[in-house]
Amino acid sequence: MRKLFLWTIRLAGLVGFIAAAAGGLRVFNHGREFAGQFSLAVGMILMCGAYSLSRLMQPRD
Repeated sequence: MRKLFLWTIRLAGLVGFIAAAAGGLRVFNHGREFAGQFSLAVGMILMCGAYSLSRLMQPRD
């Protein structure tokens, strides 16, 4: 069950990375528009949250 949870977190991080990249490209190409900034913000939150949760789930050395 723990492996499934870790893979779900990693998948959310990947989705966040893709959303942040797409939002960044959209903001870069079209200027300051809401859709690009929203996608960039949500992607960064997903990516950073997934990384933090993944690090908290790993055993410490």
